[in-house]
Amino acid sequence: MKYQSSIKTVLSGLLAVSVLAACGGGGGSDPPELQPAPEVAAPPAEFLETCPLPAVAQIRIETDEHRPVVDKENYVSASFRVSEPAQTPSISDVPMKIRGRGNTTWEMPKQPYLLKFDDKVSVLGMSANKKWVLLANYSDKSMLRNALAFCTARLMGLAYTPQDRFVELTLNGDYLGLYQITNKDYEVRDLIEKQGKTYFNEVTNTSSFDDPFLIEINWRTDEDFNFVTTSGIGFSFDSDSNAAQVRRVRGWLDDLETDFGNLASPETWARVSTEMDLASLANLYLVNELASNTDAFYSSTYLYRFRGGPLAFGPVWDFDLAYGNVDYESSRYPEGWYVRDMRWAWYLRALLRQPAFAEMVRQRWAVLGAQVPHLLGYVRAAAGALDEAQRRNFVRWPILEQYVWPNSVVTGSYAGEVDFLRDWLYRRAQWIDDNIPWIEQTGDDPYGGGPSDSGPADD
Repeated sequence: MKYQSSIKTVLSGLLAVSVLAACGGGGGSDPPELQPAPEVAAPPAEFLETCPLPAVAQIRIETDEHRPVVDKENYVSASFRVSEPAQTPSISDVPMKIRGRGNTTWEMPKQPYLLKFDDKVSVLGMSANKKWVLLANYSDKSMLRNALAFCTARLMGLAYTPQDRFVELTLNGDYLGLYQITNKDYEVRDLIEKQGKTYFNEVTNTSSFDDPFLIEINWRTDEDFNFVTTSGIGFSFDSDSNAAQVRRVRGWLDDLETDFGNLASPETWARVSTEMDLASLANLYLVNELASNTDAFYSSTYLYRFRGGPLAFGPVWDFDLAYGNVDYESSRYPEGWYVRDMRWAWYLRALLRQPAFAEMVRQRWAVLGAQVPHLLGYVRAAAGALDEAQRRNFVRWPILEQYVWPNSVVTGSYAGEVDFLRDWLYRRAQWIDDNIPWIEQTGDDPYGGGPSDSGPADD
């Protein structure tokens, strides 16, 4: 079919017989049955310019008086040093602060951290930022799911996709294993804040709306400045946003949602397609759908708007509970429109019933699907590049033969975890390729339920 990608053409004839992809189930659920993904050539140079293979660096952090980092609220002063893979220090003893971060991930033995510098610092060739996140990837034993999602987002042209590098972290002399350092959403956040400082000094109670903002779809109720739109979508601002800003943005979003009840009107469709960057939504949706991301459109889904511009979707974030790595949702299986049919993604289904948007999604899938062979090669090559570091990581954290919430499988080895990720990704891409021609067939109720009546656990 004309909308389908080249997956079958590229990989035709390479499949082996069907086997069970994992050694055992996790969490008492049945693991998905998968065919082995074919072995493919290493990704081409053009692909690797967008998604470079890991070159593991070393980060050493020493807190003042070796004070422990015990919570997510209080920063601890520290010094920061980075050594390149060639062992040449690229940043030496820079003062900074460190605290914990995350929700469920902070409760795990290997914990994630937030780093804050006084001035913008470039780390390992990435754009300079004041804040950096150290992802622990504890429950993702491949330690590649976030990197794979970031790579996919870059291939799709999603703006402000987080930059990332793999590092081994030593904190106060204690080796903590393999981490992923990334700038999260801080690049677009800084740009929005710069526009906002000027704009909100000029605006008082004007009826016109041209507000720059960055918000997160967030169904958790314990965050600052949470609000729920008329249709029931939960959003949150940063805690430094003021009530007037929140009120204006909420009103604008409520007005936009009202238009979703009349998308068949040419005038309404023209207005919505002007107010929203639908291409960014199509791209972000497909990145999440390919991954069956449990958090998609529930939390860690960001939207932003610059002055004079449309509402855009991104950057992507939080894919450790994706690509089959969950045992309490149907997302562990590679079949089905998991993200499309989520009850909180009603507006996505409403848009998909419009021929122009459904066509856009199909065309963008043709682009993404053609990259799947390279993504399979990337996972294999990236795992090879991490081999020595992952061995040290799993000496520090001997969990490969243990169930870690919410693993859908326990393979017993790093190679098994990587194989499961590749096999799952391959089957997922096949299923989407077979079903993308009918993606607009979403049922009649745009507010209908999805695969679960409750959101995923906080992480």
